[in-house]
Amino acid sequence: MCTFVDQDVVLLNTHSNKYFALDEVGAQFWDLLRDGKQVNHAYKELLKEYEVASDQLEKDILELLDALMENGLVEITSG
Repeated sequence: MCTFVDQDVVLLNTHSNKYFALDEVGAQFWDLLRDGKQVNHAYKELLKEYEVASDQLEKDILELLDALMENGLVEITSG
């Protein structure tokens, strides 16, 4: 379950009842994933939108994905 608040998003894992907040960039990444975009596509979109070094964005996205997986909010699938 997710709720957008201004440019941020708050996620709730309904199994553990734990909340997880994402800032503007994280919220946009979440929205791209929610729309069915692959991680690589979301990365490219964010790279176009924000002034950030590509290696820093990659690191940040991988850390965010790890945190989302650890909190049961995403599942990585191939395809």
